Amino acid sequence: MRDKIISLKWKIVFPLVILFVIMAAIIVFLSSDMTSRAMFNLSEEQANNVLYLVNININSMYKNLLSSKIETILNTKKIIRFMNQDIYNYLSTNGYKKNSFKNIEYEVFNKYEIIGDYNIFSFIMKDNHLVYSSNKKIDFIKISNIQDLKGRKIIDIFHDINTHRKSEFIIFKYNNRFVVGFIKFYDSKYIISVFIDCDDIIKEIEKQKNIMISNIVQNMAKINIAKSGYLYILNDEGNVIFPLSSIKSYNNFKFKIKPFILANIKKNEGVNKFNFIVKSDKINKYYITSIFFKPLKWYVGAVIPIKEIVSPGKKLVKIQALVVLLVFFISLVFIIMFISRVTNPIKKLAEFTSVVATHDFTKGEIELSDTLILNKKRKDEIGLLTESFIKMHKELASNIKRLLTVTANQERLESELRIARQIQMGILPSPEPKPPLLDLDFHAYLKPAREVGGDLFHYFFIDDERICFAVGDVSDKGVPAAFFMAMTMTLLKNTAMSGGSIGEIVSRVNNELAQNNPNNMFVTLFVGILNVKTGYLEYTNAGHNPTLYIPYKGRAVFLREISGPVVGAMEGLKYKTFYLQLYPKDLLFLYTDGVTEAMDINKNLYGEDRLYNLLVENSKALYSNDIINIVCNDLKDFVGKAEQSDDITMMVLRWDKETN
Repeated sequence: MRDKIISLKWKIVFPLVILFVIMAAIIVFLSSDMTSRAMFNLSEEQANNVLYLVNININSMYKNLLSSKIETILNTKKIIRFMNQDIYNYLSTNGYKKNSFKNIEYEVFNKYEIIGDYNIFSFIMKDNHLVYSSNKKIDFIKISNIQDLKGRKIIDIFHDINTHRKSEFIIFKYNNRFVVGFIKFYDSKYIISVFIDCDDIIKEIEKQKNIMISNIVQNMAKINIAKSGYLYILNDEGNVIFPLSSIKSYNNFKFKIKPFILANIKKNEGVNKFNFIVKSDKINKYYITSIFFKPLKWYVGAVIPIKEIVSPGKKLVKIQALVVLLVFFISLVFIIMFISRVTNPIKKLAEFTSVVATHDFTKGEIELSDTLILNKKRKDEIGLLTESFIKMHKELASNIKRLLTVTANQERLESELRIARQIQMGILPSPEPKPPLLDLDFHAYLKPAREVGGDLFHYFFIDDERICFAVGDVSDKGVPAAFFMAMTMTLLKNTAMSGGSIGEIVSRVNNELAQNNPNNMFVTLFVGILNVKTGYLEYTNAGHNPTLYIPYKGRAVFLREISGPVVGAMEGLKYKTFYLQLYPKDLLFLYTDGVTEAMDINKNLYGEDRLYNLLVENSKALYSNDIINIVCNDLKDFVGKAEQSDDITMMVLRWDKETN
C-alpha cells in the first residue's frame, strides 16, 4: 500500500498553474517588448514631428530673411542703377564739364536714402581714361587693381564694358568692406559707374539674421520632448547654437551628447537625416535624431533619454501584470472548485475500489454508501462511471463465485492429471534395465509436452536370450492418448510373449487395437527383437520415424524400410518383418517425431540431417545415457525460447557382446 498519494486534483491544478504562469510570462514579456517598441516608435514619431515643425519654422523665418536680403540687394541694385541713369541724364542736360561733374553729388546722390552710414562714389571714364571721381579720397588706381568676387580686376571690367559697350553689376571688397557697383557704357562713349559701400547693408542683414536665430531659439525653448528631452542646433563648425548656456540641459549636451553627434555627422557625411542611440555613461542612454538644414548649415535635432521613452510602457506592463495576477488567482479558485467537484466523487470511487479489493466476496456483496448512490444519480460521466463501478462490483462478486467453482474443478482436474501422469510414468519401464545387462548398453528417455503424453517406449525379455524393445507415438495427446498408449504396451507384451515373428506380433496387436476404437486413434511403432547372444535383430516399422543404425565400423544409415501403416487404424493388416545382423558396439537410435520436428521461434525444424551429424560425430565414444543427454542439450539450444510442441521420446541400444 502506498504511503503517500498525490491527489488527482493537484495533478490537474499544478500543470494548469504552470501553463498559466508560462502563458502569462509570455504575454507580459511580449506586451513589454511590444509596448517598449510602440513607445519608442511613438517617441521617435513625436521627435520627428517636432523637428518637422521646427524645420518649418526655421524655413519660414529663413525665407523671410532671404526675402528681406534679396529685396535689400535688389533695392540697392535699383538705386545704383537709377543713380547711374540720373548722372547720365544730368550730364546729358548740363554737359560733360567740370561744373556739371562737381554738382553730381548734390544733384544726384542726395536724392537717395541708403541704409546706414553709406559712402557713395562715382567714376566717369572716356576711352578708358578717368575723367571724373566723386571722392578724391578714393584712389581709382588702387581700386582698379582690386579683384571682384569673380576674380576679375576692376580695370579689366571697365575695358571689357567699353569694348563690348554693355553694363554690369560688380561686387568687391575695399578696405575690408563690401562695395557694390553698376557700370554702364552710354552712347556718348562715356562709361559711368556708381559704387555704394554696402557693408552697413550686410550688417543690417546680419542683424536680421540674429533676430531670426533669437526667435528660433525662443520658440525651441518652449518645446518639451518627454520629461527631460530637449532640442539642439549645431552649426557646421560644431558650435552650439541651442541649447543656450543658461538652460539646464546645456552642460549635458555640450560635454556628453555633442561628441557623439559630431562623430555621427562625420560618419553620415552627405546624409541629411539620421538617428542613433548612444550610451553617454554606465547608466544613461539617449535616442538622438538629426536633420541637416543646408541654407544655414545647421544640424537640428532632438535628444531623448531612453528611460523616459520606455518608462510609460513599463508602468503599463506592471498594471497589466497585476491584472493578469488578479485574473490568475480568481481563475485558480474557480478551477480548484470545479476540479474538486470532479475529483471528490472519483476519490469516493477509489475508496470504494479499495474496499472491493479487500472484501471477502464469499460473505456476500458490499453495502453501497449514500455518496455512491448520489453519484450514481448524476447526469454526467461521473454518474456513468459510478454506475459502471457498482455494476463491476456486482459482476465481480458473481464472477468470484463462478471462479471459485471453476478453480475447484480445475484443481480437481489437475490433481487427476497428476495422478494420471504418475500412473503413465509408472506404466513405463525404467529408462535402463536394472541390473544392467552385460551384453547391452541401453537407455530410454521420454518428455511429454503436457501433463499426460501419447509417446511410449517399452522393453522386456521374451526369454533368456531375446529382448523385445519398442518406441511409439499415439495420434492424440492427453488422457485419451495415455490410455491408448497403456493398451498398446500391454497388448504388445502379451502378444510377444505368445510367440511368432515381430511382424506377426504387430499384426495381432493392430487387430486388437482396431476393435472398439470409436475415436479412430492409432499409434506409430518401431518394434524390434534382439538376440543378445548372437546380435541378430528382427524388426518392424509401422508408420514410425526411421531408426538410425550406426555400425562401429561402417557408415551410419537410417532404416527406412516400412513394414506397414500405423497400428490400430484398421483390422486385418499384415506387417512385414526385416532382419539385421549387429556386430559388437553397433548402435541403434530410436526416436519419435518430437525430436526431428522440434521448432525454434522462427518455425524452423530440427530435422534428420542435424540429428544424423550430431550422433555420427559423438555416439561411438559415449555411453547410451550420455548420447541422449547430448541430443537433449542440442535440442534445447536449437529451440531456444520456443515452447515444446510435441512429446519427445528417445531410445539408445548398443550391442556390446564380445564375439568373433
